[in-house]
Amino acid sequence: MNTETIQPGDSGRKKYFLSSGIILRYLIGNDDKIETMIICKDSDTDLITTDLALHEAFGSINQNDELKPGKTAKLFENVDVLSYRQMKGQNKPVLTHERMDELRELALKK
Repeated sequence: MNTETIQPGDSGRKKYFLSSGIILRYLIGNDDKIETMIICKDSDTDLITTDLALHEAFGSINQNDELKPGKTAKLFENVDVLSYRQMKGQNKPVLTHERMDELRELALKK
């Protein structure tokens, strides 16, 4: 699993940033570690992502992929979403076919 650990703040809670590839792997892949981390989120852990990461992950789903609504609901229930524009001070980049292919390769590799 390739999440980025963010240093705990004053609260001492663990924080993990979920990248586009991790989110896509959760949505259409088969990774028990990622599913458990998101679906059964520990109360002392914060899961964080950006609207850009969500955009890239959902934009990389093909019509043949099996997307389960329950998993999508758990993602939005347990993961805090930050604004890329507010964090970086710039607009989100355009999602290209090359980026989609790169994310799908990461998400679906065994």
